[in-house]
Amino acid sequence: MKESTKKKWVPMTLVFLSVVGSFAALMYLSIVTFSNPRTNSNPYLFRFQQSPVKWSTTQDAAIAAANKLPTKPGWHKMVLVRDREVRVGGSVLTYRGLGGSSTIRIDAVIPDLDSQYTYRQRFDIDQARESFKVGGERLKLLSAGRYKARVKHYIPSR
Repeated sequence: MKESTKKKWVPMTLVFLSVVGSFAALMYLSIVTFSNPRTNSNPYLFRFQQSPVKWSTTQDAAIAAANKLPTKPGWHKMVLVRDREVRVGGSVLTYRGLGGSSTIRIDAVIPDLDSQYTYRQRFDIDQARESFKVGGERLKLLSAGRYKARVKHYIPSR
């Protein structure tokens, strides 16, 4: 008489899969629960959720104060932040960052002509330090970085 042999691989496979699944679930929960996105303690989970520049509210207030439109004639300092629109005279300027190591990129919209069309312009940094015109406004570059540029805006006497 033959004795039937049980298939022992089925229960062993189920035990193995349940142990691996439990371990994976615990790892996922510990990563989500204990990681801090501000300090980037877990670079794998929050790598794509962080913005490249983190502005505090005090920096926003300082930039807004620096960008108040003066009415006195002469040169006035401004801060252009990347991808933020700033109204300068009769045009709206958007700083687009550096274009390579020797150029800056600025977009200008002139609402009086066409509020839907953007004039994309590039300026050599050395030439922009002397003076340049964007959207009918005269500017002088003080410093330029990846995320912001400091410029002087000229208001002519009337």
